[in-house]
Amino acid sequence: MSGDAQRPRYTFGDTPLAAARLHLVARVFESPSRSFLTESVSGPPRVALDLGCGPGVSTRLVAEVTGAERVIGLDTSPAFVALATADAPDGVEFAVHDATQLPLPNAPVDLIYCRLLLAHLADGPATVAGLTTQLAVGGRLLVDEVEWIDTTHPV
Repeated sequence: MSGDAQRPRYTFGDTPLAAARLHLVARVFESPSRSFLTESVSGPPRVALDLGCGPGVSTRLVAEVTGAERVIGLDTSPAFVALATADAPDGVEFAVHDATQLPLPNAPVDLIYCRLLLAHLADGPATVAGLTTQLAVGGRLLVDEVEWIDTTHPV
């Protein structure tokens, strides 16, 4: 994307405090996401994309669970991509890219994963439809979202 003014913004920003918040969210959702990935991916993908990767926690989880040769985390935030890249393990890389902008880098790919991304998009169904065009034959699109939230807090 050209121009910072056109870059989508995180609701909570992309500051160090926002990154800490996303690390907390990742810890909360790590177990169900791990199970979802384990149940949904039968063999190591050659290339996997993690859309809306933030500071890269979910990207590392995709790499660990799937055994993909190469996992690329994509996010619109240069600050989060820089944070994620700082200690990226072998086979894991990151790039600034908006998940709604096709084609996706390295497409077609064997696996596209996104966790808690759709609520941040203007047209989630259209984005999901577009993402299916970025898969290699036999590829999988895994959308990891919250179905409902039960809380005693009125908000």
